[in-house]
Amino acid sequence: MDIQLYNAPNAAVIANTEQLRRVVTMYFSSMAPSSAETIRYALRQAIEGLGMDAVNVELETFPWNQLTATHFSKLISEWRKELEPATIRLYVYALRGIVRACFVSQLMPADQFMLIKEVKLPRGANKRGRGRAVDDDEQDAIFRSCEEEDSTTGIRDAAIFALFFATGMRRAELAGLDDGDIDLAKAEARVRAKGNNVLVKHIQAWAIPYLEAWRAVRKDSGFTSGPVFTRIVKSGRVTGNRLTGRGILSIMEARCNKAGLEQVVRPHDGRRTMGTAMIKEHGELVAQKVLGHSQLATTRIYDMRSDDEIKRHFTNAAGPRSKRSQP
Repeated sequence: MDIQLYNAPNAAVIANTEQLRRVVTMYFSSMAPSSAETIRYALRQAIEGLGMDAVNVELETFPWNQLTATHFSKLISEWRKELEPATIRLYVYALRGIVRACFVSQLMPADQFMLIKEVKLPRGANKRGRGRAVDDDEQDAIFRSCEEEDSTTGIRDAAIFALFFATGMRRAELAGLDDGDIDLAKAEARVRAKGNNVLVKHIQAWAIPYLEAWRAVRKDSGFTSGPVFTRIVKSGRVTGNRLTGRGILSIMEARCNKAGLEQVVRPHDGRRTMGTAMIKEHGELVAQKVLGHSQLATTRIYDMRSDDEIKRHFTNAAGPRSKRSQP
């Protein structure tokens, strides 16, 4: 793989694939299988954060020895927008481990490695969680923008937003979808989640027409298998090149600007919106199952109903004294 990430005068030599493979093997050799799966997932998030295709890039031959403190800082800055501090620390821990293995194997200069070690990690815990619940008016503006554009790009973008709002799936899960993972007849999508586990996400009925429209466009373009969400060139031609997580984020930002929204809707906002709706309509236990949380406390963070809404609930709620005459 010929990927130049580090261009300083004293950069490590470009390692060949066999050298890189030995380094990665050494790094994972002392890990338990479950830990190795977690670290692999974290490393793929880093590859995606660097703007590359995390699904198709091979971990064992990625040029980890070319990472710099600048790359670490940029990744952390981007992750702060969507991830909790604990998750960021895990991802950085995984990256530091692999670059240390490169340093020990003499594939990375000492100054490059020491600068990476100096990159500061985020502290504290995010008790409010990340993301926000997107109100109906904002959602309507997004889908109206897609429909009024009357283009393949508009159809694709609408399908992306629909899947986020209708399933609560994560950005990496959506980016990794292949055509065979979605069963529109059953309104289900199989996603590869953390730990390489395969989960079934149920799709709300209102989103199905958007996905059917995008599937029809792909079929007309000659694609009946492969990645679901792909790049579209300026002429409007659909390609078979999978969108990365960063690409999906860029698409969402551009679409929100076209729709005239004051705030950009990010991937995790769709998950937060789904969580809030599930809690409001069906309660925390149903929301916990839909979102795939192991702890109910995590699900409770997803309740983004405003204090005013909660106050209205208590003001309007009928109780035992409501049926009695007041003194």
